[in-house]
Amino acid sequence: MKTAEAQSEITKAASYRLILILDPSGKLKNGLLESWIQGNDFPTAWLRLDATANDPHRFLADIHNCLNSIGFPTDAEANSPSISLEDGIIRLLNAALDRSDDTYLVLDDYHWIHNPAIHQAIAWMLDYLPDQVHLILISQVAPPLPLARLRLRHQLLEIHLG
Repeated sequence: MKTAEAQSEITKAASYRLILILDPSGKLKNGLLESWIQGNDFPTAWLRLDATANDPHRFLADIHNCLNSIGFPTDAEANSPSISLEDGIIRLLNAALDRSDDTYLVLDDYHWIHNPAIHQAIAWMLDYLPDQVHLILISQVAPPLPLARLRLRHQLLEIHLG
């Protein structure tokens, strides 16, 4: 997909639960998203992932800290090492219910995630995200998530770059 086409597609993001941006080169995504974010007025939390994000507790803490940075109220206990990934996601979803405006969580470089528990938690989260919260995954490869189910439900916007 050309950049102009991708710019046109991403304007539809508010209609989807998951926006998946596949950028095999890893070079085109930032310009596309940055210009889209600058052209809109909505809270966006951007988390750049790396190999260390495969630890479920660190992954959850990073998401909560990232959302807190844009004023998204999350439960402080969610960062506790004693809480499970599933409980942390539930707390995140409960906080999301109080949002009235569209909010976007960008997980950049999702291809670094190899932990099946994290993929399972993200898949579960996608099933229960409120309509006003949207997840943007940026990856060099398609993630092991139930993409076919999301396509079927018209909850997935896919943008293929490069």
